[in-house]
Amino acid sequence: MVAIGGSVEEIKPIVKLLRDGRATVACINSPLSITASGDEHVISELQEKVEQMQMFNRKLCVETAYHSHHMNLVAEEYGANIKTVTAQATSGISFYSSLRGCQISTDELGPSYWVDNLTCPVRFSEAMKYMISPVDGTSNPAVDLLVEVGPHAALLKGLSSKS
Repeated sequence: MVAIGGSVEEIKPIVKLLRDGRATVACINSPLSITASGDEHVISELQEKVEQMQMFNRKLCVETAYHSHHMNLVAEEYGANIKTVTAQATSGISFYSSLRGCQISTDELGPSYWVDNLTCPVRFSEAMKYMISPVDGTSNPAVDLLVEVGPHAALLKGLSSKS
């Protein structure tokens, strides 16, 4: 995987030109920041091309090509392992999906949602835009506090098991 300082519109045409393998826009982090994922040698080729264009890029310190065709290899088993997960409706809690890029009901969070969350692109930028949009014709955003909790500092340069 590689983080790139560019828009989806800039990167998708470059990805289509890559040879001998597959890569995809895996995460839309912001209007000018994406993460690409796919075959390791194709990601290296993509990195070379964006480097030539003098665009920011950094390979991520991960061993798995999340949100790419590589996740299809484990999708069925993953789905089987979480098949007993039941989505539950909640009242008073808003859930903004980075998979769908909008607010969804928590009763949609069943096994198929989580399999898609593993295999499909992350639309973080769309979800954030939706969350901070004014509601009900006012200037008040839908949310006024954001906390991000993540299991891995993948963007840290030189990440080691000792960090």
